Amino acid sequence: MPVSARHRYLPVLRRCPIVCTSWRSARSPNVGTAPMNNEQQHALLRKMAQLMKSGLETQTEPFPETEKEFAAILDELRKLDANDVEAKMVISGFVDHPYGPDRQRCMECMYYLVHREWCDLPELAVPGTRTGGAGSGASDAPLRRRALEAAMTTIDDRQLREIIETLLTRSPETEAFPRADSHDDVLVVIGRLRTAGNDLSAKLVIAGFTLQTVEHQGIEQACESCMYYLVHRRFCELPELDLPVEPEWSCRLWRI
Repeated sequence: MPVSARHRYLPVLRRCPIVCTSWRSARSPNVGTAPMNNEQQHALLRKMAQLMKSGLETQTEPFPETEKEFAAILDELRKLDANDVEAKMVISGFVDHPYGPDRQRCMECMYYLVHREWCDLPELAVPGTRTGGAGSGASDAPLRRRALEAAMTTIDDRQLREIIETLLTRSPETEAFPRADSHDDVLVVIGRLRTAGNDLSAKLVIAGFTLQTVEHQGIEQACESCMYYLVHRRFCELPELDLPVEPEWSCRLWRI
């Protein structure tokens, strides 16, 4: 496998997970850099683009299939000097183009701060761009959904709830309709959810999650009125979902 691109967030992370910016609160004191002004950020972005254009070999493989493997990469990053951008790029697997068959980019990543054009993963904390490409003096960072599977096992309900909200805000098109009105409809959706496993993005789409209550057949189908909703925890206990939610959210598996 080429050693060129494990990460996909900053200008381009191949091995990083999809996690939410709420993880900023858990930033280690030896991680990250002082805030940059626009000029400094653009200069760093140009430097990163030039490194990749010049043939910097980065570690795109192996992809971290487990939480342990992902944590090992984060440990490598934490040991670096916060200003050692080249080493960060190598370890996290940057590339300067959309990555993989899905042409994944920084812009779709949950760590990407759109208005700031910045990767907010604490162990990286570097600039990135929406469209990227070496020709534009920037780069793209594909994101790997499977990385979130590992991340989901290490975060609390609040953090995961924020991740879900971010995903639904950025990609609101889910299968909210048709609703699963019959038992057979429910079984079909449940079967697809089981196939999706821990792919959070897929589960949200298949279940038809929305950030607002859906009215169907004259009934407001909000999470808070669903039989699977745990009030005090704000949680959906349907085994195939098993996710923290907000009272006003909705999905097509709603039951009273």
